[in-house]
Amino acid sequence: MRDKNPLIFISWSRPLSKKVSIILKELLMSVFDLRNETDVFISTQNLTGNNNGWFREILENASYAPVIIPCLTKESIKSPWLHFETGIGTCRKLYPTRVIPFLFKIRIDDLGANMGMYQFHQMVHCDDHDNIDIYNESLSKVDYEDVYYETLLCRLIYYVSAFLRENRTYMDELVGIYYNCRIYDTYNQGLIKSDYNSAIKKAVDSLKRISELYKFRDFYLSRPMQGVSKSLSEDYEKVLNEMTSIAQNYSYKVFYGSKSSVEKEPGLSDIRLGILKEAQMFVMIYPKITGRNIVPSSCLIELGAALAYEKTILMFIQNGAKLPTFIRDLKKMGILCYSYKEPNEVKAQWDKFLSGLNNE
Repeated sequence: MRDKNPLIFISWSRPLSKKVSIILKELLMSVFDLRNETDVFISTQNLTGNNNGWFREILENASYAPVIIPCLTKESIKSPWLHFETGIGTCRKLYPTRVIPFLFKIRIDDLGANMGMYQFHQMVHCDDHDNIDIYNESLSKVDYEDVYYETLLCRLIYYVSAFLRENRTYMDELVGIYYNCRIYDTYNQGLIKSDYNSAIKKAVDSLKRISELYKFRDFYLSRPMQGVSKSLSEDYEKVLNEMTSIAQNYSYKVFYGSKSSVEKEPGLSDIRLGILKEAQMFVMIYPKITGRNIVPSSCLIELGAALAYEKTILMFIQNGAKLPTFIRDLKKMGILCYSYKEPNEVKAQWDKFLSGLNNE
């Protein structure tokens, strides 16, 4: 047996599932009073890069962990890798193993045959017929979201703790962890929440924040983050924020990774392409780039993704901008394109475009 075996292995695939898995790890570490980072294993945080290689590390940790939590989202449920990791986790026969799928923003009916085989195990979900009280019309939207996420997290805590308690002898021998968790004879959300209110509230706030980021967007706005002077960069920041407000006036939903949003959500760069994939149209502002050998890489990566995802593309190109060859070719291919002299001109052109789109 290895020196340190994880108590819980969290499997994820795709950006949103990754963010959820990190939040769940923080919650479980807090609730079970776990002190070693490897007690709850996530590949993004716990791979050591040793000579065994990342594949071997994942294989070993998924094999030894008695609790396997696949983070299931609309995208990750389609991922072969997540199913593969979950399969590894069920292979141990020397001691009890429990697979506890965590369904985030999806329903059991969305699983199909993929993860349906685990319906005989505990499955963390929140369908209408199971929690009709949280759909009460008297609840505000904020209250509904709080109760929805609290329900998911309380169920996860209960299912994990019940399994560990039932197999306490095996767990102590296997992982050498004394876990600190209250004993519940039955599932009681109110009691679980009162016992772990602080940890659950922190996790709820985090889940609500990433859920907001992943909402469907009509437009994904992009601009170069480098190669523009500081004062001009601030001007473009204001323009894009105002473009967002203009779009909202037409009842359109917009995503723009502004400087302030990046500061509030440090991992935002990891999930932008996931947001772009769900957006209807990609909109890019391309200004004149100053300085030598400066490539506006961030927006070009996003443009490439937009093409790969076959998004409708709209571009605002500043007069005199030195364009890469492929952007010049895109213009020739009939990509929607406006030209402008000063950043503020973009707002009027954007308003006109949205007005025409709204009248179609």
